[in-house]
Amino acid sequence: MGFAADIGPAFMMMTAAQCESLGISEDDLVAQSLANLIARAERVVPGDVIREQNGEAPIAALQTGLAIASALVLVPDQVARLFGPTPAILAAPMRDLLLALPADVDPELAAWWFDVFASQDPNHLPPILYRFDGRAIVPFAVGAQPSSARRLDA
Repeated sequence: MGFAADIGPAFMMMTAAQCESLGISEDDLVAQSLANLIARAERVVPGDVIREQNGEAPIAALQTGLAIASALVLVPDQVARLFGPTPAILAAPMRDLLLALPADVDPELAAWWFDVFASQDPNHLPPILYRFDGRAIVPFAVGAQPSSARRLDA
């Protein structure tokens, strides 16, 4: 995991040396970053989630306008608040886009949706899907078995 300072049209990666020069610990950086994310997420309402039935499975999509949608995978309680507590497969193909498909959808279909959106953004995010069980989010690489992934609890 990495952290960056948003400096407008770009991000500046935060290194351990930068934290030291600023007089903050890496733990404080993590805590403040999550607090900032939650504060921004609380400005988003469940009605902002667009829900569509496309072919094989329903899909829900969120663009926040705050450039935080993809980072919501770090705060499962906010995912539950916005998308509902129903288990899902999540995909974050872009900085401000989070997709949710039914938990029982074929992961290859979720990966296809990831690719459809990622192909529109030259700065797309890595192809990682997430299993959301209503309380926790577990990342897994497309084509990988999720059982070995680290669990991100609420």
